[in-house]
Amino acid sequence: MATFRLAVLECDVPFPGVVELRGSYGDMFRSLLGEGMRGLPSAADAQTVLEVTKWDVVHAHVYPVFEDFDGLMISGSKHTAFDNTPWIVALVDYLVDFFKNSRKPVVGICFGHQIIARALGGRVEVSPGGWENSVTQIDLSATGQQFFGVPSIHMHQTHRDAVTVLPPGVDSIGGSAGCRVHGMFRAGRILSFQGHPEFDAETMALILKGRYAVGVFSQAMYDDAMSRVGRPHCGKMLATKVCGFLLEAKRAASRS
Repeated sequence: MATFRLAVLECDVPFPGVVELRGSYGDMFRSLLGEGMRGLPSAADAQTVLEVTKWDVVHAHVYPVFEDFDGLMISGSKHTAFDNTPWIVALVDYLVDFFKNSRKPVVGICFGHQIIARALGGRVEVSPGGWENSVTQIDLSATGQQFFGVPSIHMHQTHRDAVTVLPPGVDSIGGSAGCRVHGMFRAGRILSFQGHPEFDAETMALILKGRYAVGVFSQAMYDDAMSRVGRPHCGKMLATKVCGFLLEAKRAASRS
């Protein structure tokens, strides 16, 4: 039976209440992608064992050696990807080295999507479109439509920053009314999402209520987001697409 070794760089601890409900980001990715593996059309792929290691890059400052994993995944975070705090600079340096000296695939989620863009020379800043929260429609680009096989997807969001200038050599997967770059793609190498395929209605509701309670969201923002929190989203489909991307990248690397 085949094994895929996924190294998850945990760039934050999830919002209070979410950890008790769903675990750390690495735990959520293990659950989501484990289900995604089982949804793959190939029987052999569907039986692939997913081995997840978790790396606390904020406090422990320890990173996986490239040879010890088949794919990399970078979590979301409440922190700002364009800050120059030491751990963020160290993460950028690690990714610059990763892209220079490894051919393995990487998946970025929210902050992870943004930090990949920064490491590759793109621009990340406060989004001109402001906050996006809860289930949001993303209209896919030609690249996104080809990869996902649909014209649009729906995904949970909670972000105020955004990639505003794409780095060279990647395509945008599509955008929304409030955010032009909702993900990036380079075949066999990079797949990223501004949103959170690992979130569900219960997780998102906890985050919205917590941020509203401390004054981050206005009443209008909170009411709008809560009105959409239970809408259908594409988390399971996206998980299967992520798994297919990772496994195909591993096969391609082994053939070269």
